[in-house]
Amino acid sequence: MEKTNMMPPPAYTQGTTPQHQPYPPQGTPPNQPYPNQGTPQNQPYPNQGMPPNQQSYPPSPQIQTMAPQPVVQSTIVVQQHARPAVFGTSPVNLTCCNCHQNVVTATSSSLKPDVWIWALVLCCFGGLLCVWIPFIMDSNYQTTHHCPSCKAIQGKSL
Repeated sequence: MEKTNMMPPPAYTQGTTPQHQPYPPQGTPPNQPYPNQGTPQNQPYPNQGMPPNQQSYPPSPQIQTMAPQPVVQSTIVVQQHARPAVFGTSPVNLTCCNCHQNVVTATSSSLKPDVWIWALVLCCFGGLLCVWIPFIMDSNYQTTHHCPSCKAIQGKSL
């Protein structure tokens, strides 16, 4: 390998430092010379391109009156849901859910399905004399309510 003539880098004390101007003190207006540079201190600020005695605020906008806008009216439809009818043994006044007419329901009574099971149980354990008891009890009948106009079933009593 060959040795080249390489010089070591200069020491830190040998290097040159660039000369910078000091920062301006706080509160110095922009575009003004730095203090202590030979300019007079009491010199007024130069005119910034505005004539004297004129404000730098833009003129206030003029208020223009406009013709009133037409008012668009909208109709809001509120539907009130009627409370559910409680079906008992007597007819009920309601609005039919099928034909939407206000009607008094027509009623018809029939035996509940479990009446025949009770009659069989009573026949087995109580004899033939007790079989008729479930058939005369009002609680073993259900009432069906239907619309007299369209014959749609509206509900049943429990």
